[in-house]
Amino acid sequence: MLAYEPGIPIAYSLSLTVLSLAAAALITGFGLSIAVYGAARWAPALSGAVVGGGIAAMHYIGMYAVEIP
Repeated sequence: MLAYEPGIPIAYSLSLTVLSLAAAALITGFGLSIAVYGAARWAPALSGAVVGGGIAAMHYIGMYAVEIP
């Protein structure tokens, strides 16, 4: 994203970019901990859903951080 040059001025909100990074790290880490420590039969499915939600949260927060005139 940082190397993208659309031909118009573009910037990123620092606070939302950091929030996007934090969401990706925390939510995805939580999902991976479910995969490692979850002994239930449904733990892999829940883990995949949580990791996918973390990636989606990172994407949407990161796209909201883009500042285009």
